Amino acid sequence: MGIKNFLNQIKEAVLAGVKTIDPAVFDHPLAQKTEWTPKAPGGSNFKTRSLVKESSSLLYYKGSTALFIFGLVFTIFPLLFVVPVFFLTNNQGPEDGFMYIFLIVPAIFLIVGLFIIRSSRKRKFLDKSAGYFYTSRKKAIYGIQVSPKKGWIKLSEIKALQILSERVSSKNGSYRSYEINAVFPDGNRHNIVDHGKYETILADAEVIADFLAVPCWNAVDGTTYTSSKTVAQPSENSRYDNDVSYETPEYTEQDLDEDYDSLKRRKL
Repeated sequence: MGIKNFLNQIKEAVLAGVKTIDPAVFDHPLAQKTEWTPKAPGGSNFKTRSLVKESSSLLYYKGSTALFIFGLVFTIFPLLFVVPVFFLTNNQGPEDGFMYIFLIVPAIFLIVGLFIIRSSRKRKFLDKSAGYFYTSRKKAIYGIQVSPKKGWIKLSEIKALQILSERVSSKNGSYRSYEINAVFPDGNRHNIVDHGKYETILADAEVIADFLAVPCWNAVDGTTYTSSKTVAQPSENSRYDNDVSYETPEYTEQDLDEDYDSLKRRKL
């Protein structure tokens, strides 16, 4: 990354309230090609997504309880206002129909609340079986060959993770929001998650870094988290072609057929 580009990023970061950092501290050529300004500007001041590890081959983000309650509040309170006004207007006749104007604001809040609840149902999957990172309401169902949809990202294209912080200002004050971004070979990025709970962001980033066996660059404190996973090459038939390690299942005697006799001939 040239000096001019680096200075421009510092300028953008200062204007956005972002903590600036020299990517040279990560000692990686890809970090030098990567931008260090927010990929998802803004963000909430609370935890909006929860990371779930369903198996050794599947991670996914789901909407947090706090996000669902937040959407529920936006939905319930407008109804407490809309219902009485609706019946009052009907009882007083059409000449007082102007009261419907007062329903506009509650209706907007109701729509926002329903949108938040609907968004909380969407999940972001990191799926090794499919070999992709994608957003959906349910896990992809695939057969012998996966047919990726628009917006799906190959896990093998994710070469590093990036943690960024920015200060978000509002009329009630300011707060810090944090984000985890996937970094691609050309330095481009894709946002995975962003919210205001730093401890959760940090823990999630380490889990994802281990899952993908990639480094995680933390611009908040200038450190690099290196996955402790053993790097292994995938087989020719594997749909997931990133350098990752796969767990080998352990079998006990109970897993074998008790009637099995190695001296007997077996039908082919």
